[in-house]
Amino acid sequence: MEIWRRRIFSALLLGVVALGMVAYIPGTLFAVRFGDYDVVVLDTVVYGLVIVALLARRWSFKVRAGMLALLPAVLGAYFVLMYGLNAAGPVWLLTFPIFCATLISRRSAIVATGFVALVYVVCAAAISRGLLPWALGQPDAFGMVVVSGGSSVLLAAALSLAITAIFDGLAHEAIARAAAEESAVRFARAVNQSDGLVLLLNVDGSIANANAAAHKLLASETVPWDESPWTQVRQGEPWAGTCDWPLKDGSVLRLSGMISLVRDDHGDVTQYLATLRDVGRERFLETRLEQGQRLAAIGTLAGGIAHDFNNLLHPILSNTEAARAQIDDHSEAATYLDDIRQSAERARTLVRRILSYTRAEAAERKSIDLGELLTETDRLLRATLPQSVHLHCVSEPGVIVRAEAGEIQQILLNLATNAAHAMPNGGTLRVSARGAPVRDDAVLTSAFRGQRFVACLQVQDTGAGMDEDTILRAFEPFFTTKSLGRGTGLGLAMVHSTVTALGGVIVPTSRPGLGTTMLIYLPLAAASAPEPARVEKPARVPSAHRMLVVDDEATVLMATRRQLERLGWHVTALTDPAEAASLLAEPGVHFDCLMTDLAMPGMSGVQLAGVAEQLHPDMPVILTTGYLDHELQPDDRYRIVAVLPKPFTSSELTDALREAF
Repeated sequence: MEIWRRRIFSALLLGVVALGMVAYIPGTLFAVRFGDYDVVVLDTVVYGLVIVALLARRWSFKVRAGMLALLPAVLGAYFVLMYGLNAAGPVWLLTFPIFCATLISRRSAIVATGFVALVYVVCAAAISRGLLPWALGQPDAFGMVVVSGGSSVLLAAALSLAITAIFDGLAHEAIARAAAEESAVRFARAVNQSDGLVLLLNVDGSIANANAAAHKLLASETVPWDESPWTQVRQGEPWAGTCDWPLKDGSVLRLSGMISLVRDDHGDVTQYLATLRDVGRERFLETRLEQGQRLAAIGTLAGGIAHDFNNLLHPILSNTEAARAQIDDHSEAATYLDDIRQSAERARTLVRRILSYTRAEAAERKSIDLGELLTETDRLLRATLPQSVHLHCVSEPGVIVRAEAGEIQQILLNLATNAAHAMPNGGTLRVSARGAPVRDDAVLTSAFRGQRFVACLQVQDTGAGMDEDTILRAFEPFFTTKSLGRGTGLGLAMVHSTVTALGGVIVPTSRPGLGTTMLIYLPLAAASAPEPARVEKPARVPSAHRMLVVDDEATVLMATRRQLERLGWHVTALTDPAEAASLLAEPGVHFDCLMTDLAMPGMSGVQLAGVAEQLHPDMPVILTTGYLDHELQPDDRYRIVAVLPKPFTSSELTDALREAF
């Protein structure tokens, strides 16, 4: 409202200054002609004050507006009292409350109306006393002043109230409009700063409006009118969900949101409002979560089958070890038994590596010579690969890394298997172990800071090769290019996980049709090369010792019994833990040690150990398990002195017995 008052004030000033000259000049001439010099002075002073109000812009608006409003009051009062109703006095008096209502406020208009009434009251009183010369010659002057004054006051009050009502309405409307504009500006600013796409489209496909994110996209792209969901919207149906926005570079933008129909007053569709957002990152995170859930499921599954699988491996490993001890080293059968034992140990390591991959468990590592390990693994690889694949293994002596032998063998097995699948019609597979300088490669310099040389394990094939996109995704879990049933997509993921756990990096290089080379760089071990592994003959225990062995798997029980008997123990073997508990409770029955499986029907190994601890507090307990649960530790409460993972060798069994005594 203040803005409107200022605008009207400026217009009034300009109007009074410009048009006031038309009234000022003739009025002054007539006043001079009739000798009314007081009128000349008054008009000149008033007109000068109007000019001052126009030019004095440094004065406040209220002062200038009050000055302009008071000028007609002075003129009106003077002319009514001095010249009566025939002069311009009534007009100036009527102008005073109108100016106050227009320029100042309703209260000032009411005061101005009261001033007008007061002027007419004073004038009537002066007429009744004969004090006004102009009224002496008019017999009905008093009545004319009363009627004219009353009409003027009534008209001034009505006009003032009407004007203030108009200004109040304009003020409310201006406030509402300003609030609406501010709200619209804030909303537009928020929409414009949104990361989502907001599009207002006409039915012909032209863009009526769009926020900054949409403008950025549409600067290089166009609306895919021929794609869903736009086809559905153009048929007059709103849409909500997710869609793909194909881009010119061939990629796809994954969007989620809704597209609404904008209708006019007649219900006709005039525009489309689309509010969409990029959900590519959310889909990526969902995929990662799904992969994590699948890995967790594999971990649960692997943990569930590990017990049964290790129970199958234990008799193989134990009986092979027993048979090998009875055969001369130069016998042909010794080679076959060594291969069986190595395969069983590799299978045991495989189970542990799968559990390690899914459960992030740490492996026990030591210094190993890659050259010797490669020579040992050569025979296993040849037995695994098809005859159409020619294997060449080359190694340098003294390339020592800190790892578990099974980890390196599993890496070689996975890479060799992948290479064989890439060469269905045959080819050549080259495996080598050597030292490599760090300074010649930026990747190695970044990965192995402060080291001059690293170990390099290279696996090279002459297969189909991979393109760049496949190389980028080669180590993702469950990603595979093999046909259904030929691959799980976990092999290279496990290789990458193992190499990373060893502190190394794997660098793939490949081109379609030119084969693939996998370069595995590992940090060299600080220790020197270990001595060749020696098969120690287990220390025999005095034959007077008696052992109670409990395992619900008969084959595992028999294999364990034979191992202990070879070590000189007298063994009582039972498959029922309840029967074992009853035997321990019989008077006069004594065993020097209890070896029990962890998971058995009816009673667990820990529960049986608790029974044994109550009946024979000094008897040690060795717990065997096929679950490979690293969180299971010896427990002093039940005299569990050792936890022996299956399958175990005679050497590992001997170590556990040493812990027991």
